[in-house]
Amino acid sequence: MVEKRTVLILALGRGYRYAPQGALVGICAAGQRRASLALQRATCFATAYPLATIYLVASAGREGSRTVGPTMAQLTDRYWGDQQAPFPTIINSGDYHVWGTFAEIEWLVLQLQRVAVDTETVVIEIVAAPRQDRRVRLMLRWFFPQLNATVVTSGESPIARYHEVLGYLKLCAYKFGIRRWADWFRRVSARPIKE
Repeated sequence: MVEKRTVLILALGRGYRYAPQGALVGICAAGQRRASLALQRATCFATAYPLATIYLVASAGREGSRTVGPTMAQLTDRYWGDQQAPFPTIINSGDYHVWGTFAEIEWLVLQLQRVAVDTETVVIEIVAAPRQDRRVRLMLRWFFPQLNATVVTSGESPIARYHEVLGYLKLCAYKFGIRRWADWFRRVSARPIKE
């Protein structure tokens, strides 16, 4: 009997790319590296498990300063379309409040209930930046221990240390029950990463 397997590969959001005139063009080069690595990992899974159902997932919404326009997930999906990705996608196309690593993983967990109903084995891979990967592993251990998830480190430049320190502070706030404050701080402190 062949085991039913569902694979979800989440490319965490990174930043935007703007035209010289300031118009939003797409995801930044580091975001493209994450999306490209997610596509490579999906191809590897398709080779190893030809009967598996494989999804590329992008869940990032919009940072606090952008209340209109496409979500970062939609821009990532556009990138996958440009690369002619042969896999189905699960894309956050309307919930712009999904902003930040924790919120992106939480959104993935909600989608998991929808797509992996009759699956025996669910495999999740999360593509993260070099410094961010440790914080993602801690999130998985603290808040999502039931997930069969691994973290894949992308080859992009590491996220700034101050950004990671803020990320750990917000994570501790979540852990100690003051999520409302942490979410407010996250929305206020969010700054778009330009490239």
